[in-house]
Amino acid sequence: MALLSLAQTLPPELLTQIFGWLIEGSQKRNAMDRSVGGLVKFPISSCSDDIRTVALVCRKWRSPAQRALFRFIDFSCSDLDKLAAVVTQKSNLAAEVHAVCAGLVGEMGTDYFPKSRSRQYKTEGETACRILAACGNIKHVDLRGFMRELHMRLLGILDSLDLESLTLSQGWWLWNETWRARLWFPSPNDITVLAQKPSLRILDLRLWTDPARHGTTLPPRPINPTSFVTALSLALHDATLALRMLHEVADTLVILEIFLMCRSQDDGTTSVLATLRKLERLVLKGVYLTSYEWLAPALPHLPVLRHLACDVMMGVVALQSPPPSLTHLACIFLPLQRPHVPLRAMVRAAGMQTSRLQYKSVSINIAHEGWDQDAFELLQELTKLLKIRGVELEIPSRFVEEERNARRYLWFSWCAPPLLSGSDWY
Repeated sequence: MALLSLAQTLPPELLTQIFGWLIEGSQKRNAMDRSVGGLVKFPISSCSDDIRTVALVCRKWRSPAQRALFRFIDFSCSDLDKLAAVVTQKSNLAAEVHAVCAGLVGEMGTDYFPKSRSRQYKTEGETACRILAACGNIKHVDLRGFMRELHMRLLGILDSLDLESLTLSQGWWLWNETWRARLWFPSPNDITVLAQKPSLRILDLRLWTDPARHGTTLPPRPINPTSFVTALSLALHDATLALRMLHEVADTLVILEIFLMCRSQDDGTTSVLATLRKLERLVLKGVYLTSYEWLAPALPHLPVLRHLACDVMMGVVALQSPPPSLTHLACIFLPLQRPHVPLRAMVRAAGMQTSRLQYKSVSINIAHEGWDQDAFELLQELTKLLKIRGVELEIPSRFVEEERNARRYLWFSWCAPPLLSGSDWY
């Protein structure tokens, strides 16, 4: 018992890390599953395959650090029946749960929906709904796959919670149509309703299938928007839905991250981006568009934009016509992207600026494929041009960035809101 008392005196951060080392869990699987990125970062160290360990800790420990261990629960790494028993019988513990990751994950190797497991998936979904309903103080939800029969019950539970952040993920995006026929995917109308929750500030959408069957006609922008979302992350294959969401949150949006966005009409994207008058941080990663000219007309209409993170060719556009408020520019070379053409374009763009640049920082995260002596000479020339204009070019180490990304998973929710990816988003 002396050791138990000693453990209660440890700082919460250290206690959480030690607990993460002791429990058994498929940490690599969870790391890969969350590698897509987004606004809310969940800790790998919180995943436990043995919920009895968590229940034992929470029953015997009384310190604030002990209670913090129970704040995040990953349903995919838990015995749902035991977890349901804990939260339904121990209301004080249920009140401590502030974040959950719920739904089907880890079935990526199954090409076709296994009909023999249909009842099991439904039962697990019903148990997950019981847990969500019992934990009335949940603020952060990462929602994965649920059987279609449960979607109305699930929407009702989400509507009853005062959520601060909501992640809707389709981790089964490579799965067969048989999966998509049995699992529930939120329709654009469902997403719109959830986005209008007064408490919601962070919305992270990772929806890979085409929701056209739900009808995605872009409605007129409301005169008095009811959304209060300030941070939005989009990883969508449907451009219409992406633009619709931007319409909904245009008046309050401060942070926008777009990952793997599909092709869209340039003029439509430009006009919607130009309405984001409060946008301070814009992240464009892996944006598959036919050209980059759509960004230049939108930049002057973003009066408070300070941070722009983008592909290197978009960085060229930002160097050529930066908005007055932009002070931080981060560029990345995509995998297998040849560096010579983008670097020459950046050198020309920097050379065209005759006065001191307004940037406080410019960084280029280089890929390691295709770099030869000519490419490094172009990089040196760009470094000299920027230095003459008062800007130091930063070249982050790939290994430093990977370590920094790994640290993002350590999320201590008792003292701060979920981590937002910042200028180190790569």
